[in-house]
Amino acid sequence: MQRSVCLALVFLLLAPPLAGAGKKPPTVETTRLKDGIHLLRGRGANVGVLSGKDGVLLIDTQYPKSTKPLRAAIRKISKKPIRFLVITHWHGDHVGGIQDLAKSGTAVIAHNNVRKRLASGGYLATADHQAPPATDQALPILTYSDTLTIHFNGQTVRCLHIPLAHTNGDTIVHFVESNVIHMGDIYFNGLYPYIDVNAGGNIDGMIRAVKKGLKIADSGSTIIPGHGPLANREDMKKYLSMLETIRGRVRPQVLAGKSLKEVQASKPTAEFDAQWGKLYLKPDQFTEIVYQGMQKPENRQTLKQGIQVICQAPKKAQGWKQASEPEKTMILASWIEKNLKNTEAINVFKALALAEASRKGQILRKAAREAGVDTCPMADMLSAR
Repeated sequence: MQRSVCLALVFLLLAPPLAGAGKKPPTVETTRLKDGIHLLRGRGANVGVLSGKDGVLLIDTQYPKSTKPLRAAIRKISKKPIRFLVITHWHGDHVGGIQDLAKSGTAVIAHNNVRKRLASGGYLATADHQAPPATDQALPILTYSDTLTIHFNGQTVRCLHIPLAHTNGDTIVHFVESNVIHMGDIYFNGLYPYIDVNAGGNIDGMIRAVKKGLKIADSGSTIIPGHGPLANREDMKKYLSMLETIRGRVRPQVLAGKSLKEVQASKPTAEFDAQWGKLYLKPDQFTEIVYQGMQKPENRQTLKQGIQVICQAPKKAQGWKQASEPEKTMILASWIEKNLKNTEAINVFKALALAEASRKGQILRKAAREAGVDTCPMADMLSAR
């Protein structure tokens, strides 16, 4: 990774003091949403607060030094004890207050992978930083696998795990009756998102997770992003469009064997930079993260599986040989999509088709070779045309 990406990630995760801030404690801005739900914004993650007769439930905690001002802001909302803390993922700007709150009796909840990551420590490759193992007091005591429901203060609070998105332990929190959704760092509003490739994150999972959030949301939903201002469903749809467009421009180049510098030179983010590339990650940094995520072994395995299906289509699809030329393409494409095992593999197929264009099988043959697929009848058929 380039030094610029390292510096940006260190800023997000380790939170050095802002220039001129000195020893001045972090400030917290409180926004009332509805039905006892508030948003707290300061240094680090956006914190969700649900207060009522049963006590207080928090979503995330920001950094350790933010715990005191966070507590002060919460006391202005409610004097009742903080009974639950839901952690959306393992990064330092979300987990910094766990130990302090746990000592006061707060039950900490997170996905299984968050506890594992905190217990073992995690290597942030892009920042070359080894986060040490957390103490026992700084670990979640309640963990879940897929979904968890908390009935608290008259609300149904649903925690939903989305695999391999921003990390491998992300949680979306849905306050059902109030129609409020906390997306964690799956959603950066107005910023290109950091994706923790070393912790299993990738742009395919981010897109899948945003689509899940959109499925939950409606036109009246209030959406809390992990970073950035409050949003609604239309805002998050624009974020999804940005992610999908950039992925669609990067993946064909990865399949074609382009280097990172070549992909960056194509400026796949150009039309979005003014809105998304000013406050945090710069365009080349985000392109690098997307590119690196597509190089991970598990993603290469998805690529291989997808290419195997595409290559074997002429042998296994029925009825295409007798069809007219346009119908042949439709029959083969339909068979391929039907037999690809997951959404990511279908995206590989679409990107490969875009990269291939009129190259007569050259891109497919190269992609097959790099993925370890020995024979490719589809590439042979294309080259014979």
